[in-house]
Amino acid sequence: GLFFPSGMGMIFLNEVSCGGNESTLADCLSYQEIGQNYCQHNSDAGVICQTQNDSVCLGGVLRLAGAAGNIMGRVEICVNNQWGTICDNGWDNSEAKVVCRQLGFSNSHAVAVTQASFGAGSGRIYLNNLFCTGSESSLLECPRSDIGVEYCSHGYDAGVICAAQPCTNGALRLADGKDKYSGRLEVCN
Repeated sequence: GLFFPSGMGMIFLNEVSCGGNESTLADCLSYQEIGQNYCQHNSDAGVICQTQNDSVCLGGVLRLAGAAGNIMGRVEICVNNQWGTICDNGWDNSEAKVVCRQLGFSNSHAVAVTQASFGAGSGRIYLNNLFCTGSESSLLECPRSDIGVEYCSHGYDAGVICAAQPCTNGALRLADGKDKYSGRLEVCN
């Protein structure tokens, strides 16, 4: 591909034509059977999805920063339309499970990372002393100190390593992009 590294293995789809209103790629017209194609990996399809400007964020939304790939990084949270970090006091795998779940990843092997292992963030440090059980759907549901930490430094920014969702037939993913909104399009079969 022009923007992303070439994939490996079997190529499942070729000559796919979508109108733009389909719910899944499987709903698009394909001129060949799955697995029947004449393509090489230098023609792998890629996608770059439009995202909101990083300066505009919704309260409680999370993102990962400071690492290659999209399943690990420094955890950043949006508060009052500003991105900030989380202090690692009390940070363990229970909090990591909540972060991974909130971001749409599998939380079965979520790992908490401490002491700014993915680099020190900048700006405000919003959360500290989280005490999640691991079953919450959002970090803001966890018992914690008040939002806005004054006694922590970015040398203690919290991070996570999440597991990718298991492959299910027909599932799509983006691989080797700079973030979770871009990459080579891969289909599970």
